[in-house]
Amino acid sequence: MKKKIALVSPIFSHHISGGAEKHALNFAELLSQEFELEILSTQALDYITWKNVIPQKAEKFGEALIRRFPVKQSRSIKTFNRFHEKLIQKIPEISEEEMFQWMKLQGPYCPELIDFIHQNENTYDVFIFMTYLYYTTIYGIEKVKNKSICVTTLHDEPPAYFPIFKKTLTNEITYSFNTPEERDLFKKIYSYEPEKYSIIGMHIDAPSVFSLKSPDFEYILYIGRIDAGKGVFTLIEQFTEWKNKYNSNLKLVLIGGGEHGLAGENVIFTGYISEEEKVNYLKHTLFLVNPSHLESFSIVVMESWLLEIPVLVNADSEILRAHCNRSNAGLYYSDQDSFSATMNYLLLNSDIRRKMGANGKRYVEMNYTRDIVQKKLFSLVNSIS
Repeated sequence: MKKKIALVSPIFSHHISGGAEKHALNFAELLSQEFELEILSTQALDYITWKNVIPQKAEKFGEALIRRFPVKQSRSIKTFNRFHEKLIQKIPEISEEEMFQWMKLQGPYCPELIDFIHQNENTYDVFIFMTYLYYTTIYGIEKVKNKSICVTTLHDEPPAYFPIFKKTLTNEITYSFNTPEERDLFKKIYSYEPEKYSIIGMHIDAPSVFSLKSPDFEYILYIGRIDAGKGVFTLIEQFTEWKNKYNSNLKLVLIGGGEHGLAGENVIFTGYISEEEKVNYLKHTLFLVNPSHLESFSIVVMESWLLEIPVLVNADSEILRAHCNRSNAGLYYSDQDSFSATMNYLLLNSDIRRKMGANGKRYVEMNYTRDIVQKKLFSLVNSIS
């Protein structure tokens, strides 16, 4: 008899192309092939506001059932940010009441989902909770720890040190980490290494390449949200300073939604574009740049390497730096001088770029293929009796 799995994710939709939401889709696709799967999620698509925009309370994901629950309180990002800054100043003396208020303000505040888990805990053999940070994980996992897997997607960020996470993320839970560095960060923050865990990551399929015309200019590429938290505006400043100093014709192309106020002749914002167009830009870029310092995996870096495109990443991201060191498929920078030096090195050495791209493809194929990730994931699920 097949095990019955509940995958709990704050957002679950084909319309989401990255982050923990993409990770949830990735795992759901694999799990549905072997187990009886249900997905427990919200009716929201946007983690900024958590507005209920999906009308269906139930729908299908292949053979799996998606159960959706309404978010009871939309998020005011300004109100949340003010309260968040207040709590950061008083770690670890945050009260339980303040912690609950923070979880509600951050969202998704979805008590019906939590009630459903608690009322149906014996219906499922295993619960899989996506990402440590949200209300759905912290309050959903409380009563089912011994039959739960937490896919932490942990970052070295202030909330990770909040007392509610130290209290909840205990050794009763089984864990899935994306990288050895994420496991080590968990050990550093919570002062123990879990007895039951696996380093899995997620499977990355090679992007389909289409016969679209390549852009008629040379460029480097960023793909992701266009906001300060991703380091994009700092990247624009560093690129502009480098370009002015070295008088290059190179352009910076940024793909994604967000603030586009700094667009110009040398910095091109495409906004949201089709998957075919995105892959076409990726296939023809000289290299990909990921300026984020908070990454737990980076799907786009893996997609870039599968197309044999090298990467340049922010050295402040231990995860990205480690990927580059293990693969020998990318370089990293920490300030304007090292940004300029690595830019110049990659631009002047096309043979090195090709070798790095080949190394990257080999790295992904050795660690993050569908078969490899599926084997690790199924083994972890089956370890829970």
